[in-house]
Amino acid sequence: MGRFPDYSGAVTGLSLAMEGMFAFFAESAFLGLFLFGEKKLGPRGRFAAGFMVFFGSGLSGYFIVANNAFMQHPVEHAVDPQGCLVLVDVWSYLFNAWAFWESAKGTSPHVSAGSIAFSTIGFMGLYTVLGLLFVFLVGRAIARGSSRACCSRPWGHSTPSCCAPRSMHTTRSTRSTLRRRAPPSSSG
Repeated sequence: MGRFPDYSGAVTGLSLAMEGMFAFFAESAFLGLFLFGEKKLGPRGRFAAGFMVFFGSGLSGYFIVANNAFMQHPVEHAVDPQGCLVLVDVWSYLFNAWAFWESAKGTSPHVSAGSIAFSTIGFMGLYTVLGLLFVFLVGRAIARGSSRACCSRPWGHSTPSCCAPRSMHTTRSTRSTLRRRAPPSSSG
């Protein structure tokens, strides 16, 4: 690891552990109820589960912000004889004044809109690249004449005419026969 986790892990680890143990587990449990318990919970139970997902994700974000706020503005800590930080007051640590400002800044409408727009553009670019790659690979497979793979049936019968023109499925001997039967070109 590094020097910072050894020095301040007893303080900064608290909010990270609380985020994992309380907020994340509550959020994931209620998300499971929300998604898969629609028929068992009914409308009110599903609304309560959805609210708990909202509350858990907000609490999770706040614990992370409280950790960052301590790193920006350390409060209620002391240094032990080994030279490491120890926590003096848990409530002052969690309700650090900087945590409120950072939380308000992090959840403000312009930051949320910007992150939604950025992730949307990123996903559109990703799916555009994947779509172009798919079109390229399918076009290359068709150009090479390997379209028979898409025509095979699960029970073993193959119907080549279902996917590609008949001319793509002719064999070498059939092609030479067709060339021999072709009418001679008349030069005029």
